[in-house]
Amino acid sequence: MSTRPTSPQKSASAFTLVEMLAVIAIISLLSALSIIAFNNVTRSSELTAGARQMEATISLARIHALTMGRVVELRFYRSVRPEGDNVVSEVQAFSIANGTNQAVAIRPAQRFAESIAIFPQWSTLLGTPLIVDANRPDRSYWAVRIRPDARAELAPYPTNDTWYVSVAPMTSKTGVAPPANFAVVAIDPINSIAHVFQP
Repeated sequence: MSTRPTSPQKSASAFTLVEMLAVIAIISLLSALSIIAFNNVTRSSELTAGARQMEATISLARIHALTMGRVVELRFYRSVRPEGDNVVSEVQAFSIANGTNQAVAIRPAQRFAESIAIFPQWSTLLGTPLIVDANRPDRSYWAVRIRPDARAELAPYPTNDTWYVSVAPMTSKTGVAPPANFAVVAIDPINSIAHVFQP
């Protein structure tokens, strides 16, 4: 009888349960970190888009005032957060007929994304008293007027030379300083040109 030499039996290579659990834990951790980073990028892009939307609305009002030879009023509509403080989540431009105070909307109100707003306490443009809307007494707003020569004016016309609004996440805590992630839309009162600054 011939006998074949037997080779030592090879052990099957496989992952142990501990190794599998370690890999799953690492994948879970990386997924959680990437979701957090994605949410931060989304919030930051909404903030930038809101600031650019505000800049575009101001530019539209300026161009309308220059080309039509009329006063244009920008209205920053007040809304109240659940915390009880005032924010602005909607802006609209109105053309004011010469010699009257009759306001005609240039376009529908521009509403910010749900996650961002303009905060009056960090905005010099919104330091004036609220105006009650004559057509809707339940609404009040802050107003900036752009004249046909492109100069901006506020009521009651403070002489502040730094006019700006601060756009921040809706979850921001109100206080002395804005949050780390915010944007500022500045308006030059001489020519009503808007610029966006974001730290």
